[in-house]
Amino acid sequence: MTSSTSGSTSNPGLGRSQAGETAQRITLQRRLTVGIVVALTVITLFFVLTTALFRDIERFIDRTLTPDISAARLYERCGDLWNQIDDQITANLADHARQEQLVNDELLGRFQGTLLQLDTLVTRPEHRAALIELMRLEASYTRQLEELERHSRRRGEIARRDGQRRLSASQSISARTTDLARKIRRMNDELPRALNAPEFRQLLGSATTLLTTISRIEKDLQIVEAEIGLYMAQKSETGRFAAGRLSLPDRIQSRLQAVLGLIGKSIEGSRSPLHTRVFGNIRSNIIDFKASFQDLRDLLERPDSEKIEIDDLLSGSRDRMVTVFIAAQAIIAREAESFWNRIHETSSGLVNEARRDFNASLVFLLLALVGGIYSAVTFPGRIAGPLQQLKKQMKGYRLGDNANLPEVTSDNEEIHTLAESFHNLAFTLHEQAEINKTYLKTIQKLTEIYSELESDKAEIVGTNKEARLENAVGKVLELLKDTLPGIGLVKIMRKSPGTDDMPAGFVRLGAPQFTQEFLASPEYLPYAASTGLPTDHRQDHGREFLPLHEGLTGWYCDNKILGIQCSDDDRSFFRRSLPLPAIQDNPVLRGRTHEQGLNGCLLLLPLLTPIQAGEASLLSDPEYEEVLFVYFSDPDTRLSLQDVSFIRIIADQLASIIETDKLMTAADKKKKLDAQLQMAKEIQENLLPQRTPAIPGLGISRISKSAAEVGGDYYDFFDLGSKRLGLVIADASGKNVPAAIIMTVFKTTLSTMELTKMSAGEVLTRANDIIQLNITNDRFITAMYAIIDASTGEVELACAGHNPAIVVSRRKGPPVLEERSASGLPLGIVSMKYQATRFVMKPGDLLVLYTDGVTEARDPDGEEYGTERLKRFLGGQQRSDPARALLDDIGLFTGDAPQYDDITAVTVEFKGNKA
Repeated sequence: MTSSTSGSTSNPGLGRSQAGETAQRITLQRRLTVGIVVALTVITLFFVLTTALFRDIERFIDRTLTPDISAARLYERCGDLWNQIDDQITANLADHARQEQLVNDELLGRFQGTLLQLDTLVTRPEHRAALIELMRLEASYTRQLEELERHSRRRGEIARRDGQRRLSASQSISARTTDLARKIRRMNDELPRALNAPEFRQLLGSATTLLTTISRIEKDLQIVEAEIGLYMAQKSETGRFAAGRLSLPDRIQSRLQAVLGLIGKSIEGSRSPLHTRVFGNIRSNIIDFKASFQDLRDLLERPDSEKIEIDDLLSGSRDRMVTVFIAAQAIIAREAESFWNRIHETSSGLVNEARRDFNASLVFLLLALVGGIYSAVTFPGRIAGPLQQLKKQMKGYRLGDNANLPEVTSDNEEIHTLAESFHNLAFTLHEQAEINKTYLKTIQKLTEIYSELESDKAEIVGTNKEARLENAVGKVLELLKDTLPGIGLVKIMRKSPGTDDMPAGFVRLGAPQFTQEFLASPEYLPYAASTGLPTDHRQDHGREFLPLHEGLTGWYCDNKILGIQCSDDDRSFFRRSLPLPAIQDNPVLRGRTHEQGLNGCLLLLPLLTPIQAGEASLLSDPEYEEVLFVYFSDPDTRLSLQDVSFIRIIADQLASIIETDKLMTAADKKKKLDAQLQMAKEIQENLLPQRTPAIPGLGISRISKSAAEVGGDYYDFFDLGSKRLGLVIADASGKNVPAAIIMTVFKTTLSTMELTKMSAGEVLTRANDIIQLNITNDRFITAMYAIIDASTGEVELACAGHNPAIVVSRRKGPPVLEERSASGLPLGIVSMKYQATRFVMKPGDLLVLYTDGVTEARDPDGEEYGTERLKRFLGGQQRSDPARALLDDIGLFTGDAPQYDDITAVTVEFKGNKA
């Protein structure tokens, strides 16, 4: 490094009057200040005016346009949804297979939600009356819908009952038809034998006419049998016959009556007893069948008054709904059109408002432009003129040249003072130019060393992290040795706390750096012998160990001779005037057994990180692990403040490199730990329910927020069948990963049980037996398990040392809050049989289960949220999502305070059979 001597060079400019210089500097400053203040004032006024105009437009839009657009769109959406509801009712009424539910719950919910949004948005009296009338029509329409669904369900029941009755009648008439056919066939079989009997022929005499009659009767009976089969087939398909002609059952009865008449005439015309007996038997069977057929016909064709009545009720309810629907659609169309007309008028007003604001901004901008032009013409002339003259005088000057500035001819004192300042600065810059070049090269090399240290692909380092650090340290030490003249030896010694195999002391970090002059001097061999270095410096330098209080390093550290006392004289920055103590002048060091042979000057600097350096300014004995050992062979070495500063910079860079290496090593460990924690967090999130179960009659809300990456809180839902819900909430002792592991054991335990067959007490008893075998004695779990019947509201609840559940009732008067719990120790402590308590929730009641992280949440002053504040919140206004609202309330209470414990809450609202 080039020695600096400019501190002793005098400059005539330094003798100027400081009072005159200050006065002139104030004058120039005042001129600049006035110009800057004027410019800032104009900019500020323009910004304020523009902001005010834009806020005026923004308020105009927010106040009028946006609510009207939202209201118009909500009205149109309401009308569309109501049309869909009415179309769905019409389609479902026409479909006899869908009699249970006429409207989809999701569609009805969207429609009612739209009305609620309109109720919140529409506040002006001129539109409020129409909205109230629309909501009244919606309530009437909903009541008629409920009545229509009741009639529809009743019609379905009547249809099912009528179908069963028709099936039974069809089976009966089929059996009787078969029996009659059998009797007819038997009579047809017996009649020829009776007619061919000698007795009958003797009595009959001439049988020609009678045989013709009997043949006719047989044919008529065959026709009757065929028509009965056809009647049954038609009745099963249509249930009725065409009007305007003689029906098939009437023809059957007429034909039977004709057969009976023919048989009667035959009996009256014959005097044979046998004749009378045979035809009398036929007539009796036909009369009996005719009576049975008439009974079955009455059963099948009797009009159903109940069905007619329910069809009339359905028709009446539907007509009333259509009337309400038409009136509501008229209101919706009228209000939507009213809002769109208002939006059109508002938009026109907005255009006029923007045009007015634009004109105002344009006027102000023109005024500012005029002022700017005036300032641009007059103001630079007052300042730039003298500076231009100075610029021409300084134009030929180049960095590194002699600082011989031309004589200043301006009568401006400010310019003259600036010229003298440049003249003085030129002397310093000229002498520092070479030094700066060297420093720049050093900084560039330090940057390369840092880049190589932080790169995982450095060829010289490979995968050896210790070699990476030693390589970087060696290169920095080499820079220090090559940059600062006079250095013979430089190394880093690191404190070692000691192990079983080695006592405490100093260990060299990396390889030492020697100059060629030092290696050739008589100092090297005794030094190498006392430190374990090879006499042939071209070999590996090996390992150097120094007992804690031995050698030069130990003595300097024990006596706190670290660094160098610097002068307050500014000229010492360039002048080498700071002495270093010579080792040969210290008799105590002559008898040392370590680090022998050195007789020059030694500078020892602790390697401190920026944080440690800040602490060292407050502490007399700063903590450090490494020291920089800088040895100068000349006993009369003197350093400048610039030299000392450079050594300190190198020391700081070495400290940073060592700290960077430590941080990189710690970062590698942290990456692995973070990856493991992230995996644990993902596993725990998958253990919790991914969605809330949808059980008719119950409204479920849940939240869970861990205080760390993973937590010890757990909750879950179990579908037990028959509209029964199993609900568990638990809190493991401890925090973070240990608590999360215990919770995993608990969830696994529950997953192995047949929960549908177990009571609440049996679940916790069985879980306790398993958990005792799988966790240590210092761990436990508080838990609460509840079984909720969505049909009746009955709750069976068992508790294992958990916070009591809270039931909120809102039926009449102020809300009533009751704590519900059951006795029992936490899981995993001792074997015991858990008992359960039972109670019944009424429609509208809210069951709240929570962990102690809710009540123990703390604000910045350390005050807890507490059970009383929790009850006040639950007794307040009812929320649609109580658990989420509770978490928001806790967040408002805790503010910026860190989360103390895991927060978990589950609420179940019993809605009853109307849900």
